[in-house]
Order: sequence, then C-alpha cells, then structure tokens
Amino acid sequence: MSTPITPQQQDQQETNPPSPLTAGAVADEVVTLLNARFPSESDMAFTASRVAIVRFDVADLDAITVSVIPRSSASEYITRGAVGRELGVDVAVQKRLGQESDTVTEVDSLSSLAETVRAYLMANPKLSALGDVRLTAAEMDPLYFQNHLLEKSVFTSVISLTYQYAEALP
Repeated sequence: MSTPITPQQQDQQETNPPSPLTAGAVADEVVTLLNARFPSESDMAFTASRVAIVRFDVADLDAITVSVIPRSSASEYITRGAVGRELGVDVAVQKRLGQESDTVTEVDSLSSLAETVRAYLMANPKLSALGDVRLTAAEMDPLYFQNHLLEKSVFTSVISLTYQYAEALP
C-alpha cells in the first residue's frame, strides 16, 4: 500500500520536475553496448570508453582506441503534453598507422571496423536500460579524416549517432 503524498511533497514535485535524460547517459549505454559486442580477443579488439574530449598523444594510439563523447541535446514540442528529445553522441575510432605498413590496407581495415561498429549500432537501435530511447541516425561524414593521416599518421573516423525519445510534460 502506498503512502499518500503530502501537500509539501506535491509542491516539490511540481517545482522540481524529473531531470530529462542526458546525452552523457546515452554515451554511457553506448559504451556498455560496444564493450559487450566487441570482445578483446580479436585482431581488431578495443575497449570503448567515455571521454569529455578526444585528445590523445599519438604515442597512445598504437592500439585501436574507441572514444564515446556526448555531443548534443535538443527538445521540440510534439503535442501539448509531450516533448520530443534528441540526444547526439559521437563514437571516435582512432589508431596510429605503422611506419612500415601498407597505408591503403590499414585504412581499409580500420574503415571496415568503423563501418562494422556503425552497422552494429543501427542493428541494435534500442538502449534497453534507458526505456524508449532509440537510435534514429548514424552518420560517418567523412569516412575518415585525411588531415589526421597526413599530419600525424593517425586514422580517425567519427560516427555521429542521433537518439530520440518522447517525454511527457509535467
């Protein structure tokens, strides 16, 4: 049997509505999803991690590095009683190329990994731990950053994800 809500508790609920879901929470779930799918035993192994800023020393990129970064948050009224929310998250795939490696082969292999990550996320659009949050778009434009290859010999591909859900207004 539930306890009745006092007038003071009612006033507090009205002045302090529940916090909306954050892009950070979505980024955390994407990290969990990726780490569950891509085991560390394969030759393209990685452990995804959530970061605030993608900033690494080139020497730290000898292994494949996958960073998940909260990017954006937007709201739009969809009815009088509900708001549509859109949360953006970026997934960066990075690796320093070997000095003696075949650049085309290595870039193709890393591009394929980034495409595999994108395809896996699109095939699993619902973040079950976050209710009705669904992936609605995954974009890689450009496929990889050529200036990172030219200036630092680092492969960098960014997958921009867009998640959406509806939220009732208080």
